[in-house]
Amino acid sequence: MINLHYPFYTFDIPPTLYLTLSVIGGIVIATNFPATWWIVSICILILASLCSLAIKQKNTIVMMSGIFFCMSGFLCTNQHSRQDFFYATLNNKNATLYGTIESIEHEHKYPHKTKIIIACKKIEVDGVAKNNISNTRTSLYTNHASEFCVEDSIKITNAVCSRSSNDFKRYLAKEKIDGGFFVAKHQITLISRPFYSFWRFLSNIKQRLTLNLQQKMSPSCFAFFSSLFLGNKKNVQHAMQTIKSEFKKWGISHYLARSGLHMILFIAIWQLLIICLPLHFIYKECFLLLIGLLYCALTLPSTSFNRAAFAFVAFKACLILGKRSHSLAIISAITLGVLLYNPMTLFFLDFQLSFGLAFLLSWLNQLTAQKRIVSTST
Repeated sequence: MINLHYPFYTFDIPPTLYLTLSVIGGIVIATNFPATWWIVSICILILASLCSLAIKQKNTIVMMSGIFFCMSGFLCTNQHSRQDFFYATLNNKNATLYGTIESIEHEHKYPHKTKIIIACKKIEVDGVAKNNISNTRTSLYTNHASEFCVEDSIKITNAVCSRSSNDFKRYLAKEKIDGGFFVAKHQITLISRPFYSFWRFLSNIKQRLTLNLQQKMSPSCFAFFSSLFLGNKKNVQHAMQTIKSEFKKWGISHYLARSGLHMILFIAIWQLLIICLPLHFIYKECFLLLIGLLYCALTLPSTSFNRAAFAFVAFKACLILGKRSHSLAIISAITLGVLLYNPMTLFFLDFQLSFGLAFLLSWLNQLTAQKRIVSTST
């Protein structure tokens, strides 16, 4: 930790915060100045090397910050170039795709009601394999695909990748998807289906859970529960429309947005129940961690929910292992991992609000702790 001194308080700044700021700077430079970002990266790397030699203490952090700046810029540029090359190669051309289904989502709001995410293994254009755009993630929008399951190997024929708007491309980049196709049902052919698949089993559990809850709950109750706790808003859009309009009148529509608060409420309820069990403290925490992981597996991901889930796992792991936890260090590490996995997430409002608020609360928590220490010492 690096101590930052103020007139009355001392703040511990974790090294991961410097690395996170370096990654953010690299992504911003690579996105706004794609032609000259490598020149800036070389200058930053040379400057970091000189500073690490001049500074005897904490020289590792300075050098690592320069490395992470260059690495984030490379990842961001590579993501942009892959998507641009994908559309340039397949624009208005009939393509044949071979891949494995990763997820299936039903969107009743649009004419193409089913969205299928596939991991492409092979792409052919006019009978010629395009190896330079293979191993990509692609989204398929079709009318109906109820007979397909997760982990199925499929073939898509005569798929046309039409020119898309920049907003749609940015949305695909945020979802870490290289391109999208609109296809009819008859264009998709099942090649093979594995005898057993964990991801297919998990997907079926989610579907059965949703159907059972829908049958046992009232429509309004299921709409709230599915939207807030299961993260499935697309199937209850019609039921939530009236509720959203009423919330907008009072200016409290943000209460309907799914956030990490719902993860905290779920864990808090289970923690109150686990307290009554005559078990060792560590066993209770391990059991609570398993329940939290199970809940994360059965719900749909989102930016704020993922941040809360990662933070929950990190805090519980520190508690079980007997290690000191630092909220600012944990939030910085989570932000660092999310941005390295998908740099384009930085430019979307849900990431900025969720992680910005998390950083603010972590800083206020540390400030309150320092005030408490000063007040008790005096």
